[in-house]
Amino acid sequence: MRTPIARGFIAVGFAVFVAVGTAPASNQAFLYKFELSAAYAWENPRLNASYLHSYAPPFTPGTFQSSASQTLAFKGRKSHGYTAALRYFPIRFAGLEVLYDAFKADLTGVNSNYKTYLKYVSRQPPDYIPIEYVIQREEPWPATEGEFKETIISVNAVARAPLAPILTVKVSAGASFCNFEAQSSSIAFTKYWLGGHGVLFMQEYRLALNWGTPKTTGYNFGGELNLDLFSNIALSADIRYFSFPETSARWHVQTGEGVSETAETLESLMNLGPVKFNPSLFRVNLGLRFLF
Repeated sequence: MRTPIARGFIAVGFAVFVAVGTAPASNQAFLYKFELSAAYAWENPRLNASYLHSYAPPFTPGTFQSSASQTLAFKGRKSHGYTAALRYFPIRFAGLEVLYDAFKADLTGVNSNYKTYLKYVSRQPPDYIPIEYVIQREEPWPATEGEFKETIISVNAVARAPLAPILTVKVSAGASFCNFEAQSSSIAFTKYWLGGHGVLFMQEYRLALNWGTPKTTGYNFGGELNLDLFSNIALSADIRYFSFPETSARWHVQTGEGVSETAETLESLMNLGPVKFNPSLFRVNLGLRFLF
């Protein structure tokens, strides 16, 4: 089913081509079959996700009950990158294009408080009678920090029409293939243990996360306006939307100094599940088009 944005774009594109379809193609651009463009781009990502982190902190030795939870937030900030395009027009008004888009942006987000609960039995001097203890804690957790990168390759059908002797408009749409990478911090992990004389000890980690490299397939549509500067060089401006389905990333924790457990052990103890996010985005670019 087409989205309202897609339906609006198709309607506008159809109206433009009806209006200019009978215009004389005196534009020099129509003498060339190939186009190569490079541009600076501004992106507005749709990434806005949350993850409920819930697990049972470990305790040794003895029987116990424990729980811990926090909600982590991830929002992609506006950023910039670059794009490139190669087009081939076997006929005057229609052809094919390959687009390359790449950008890097910051991850942010306001996280909930980190809550922990522990109930255990300890024998303490001088009488060493078993006594049940309950520990409950709640502490504010720092905001998400990190960055993500998207690399997108698109294969489109493209149509072009003259608006004036030095002005050309294009519309295009097709399939897009996205490669996503991200790192963020931080996620909590707490462990408890009893030392000598039944004294409780605790250690808390703030761990960074690697999102792996999830890949997904979607579609894109957009329009471009070209203003000829010379016979085979033009200034180009493009606006485009890339739509991708909700995608899952499998997290891997990153250990560092002071962390005694391996990453695999921590991931198992933390009961880490996949985080779901939306890699879709709006993009506007400005650059140069070369004809040959």
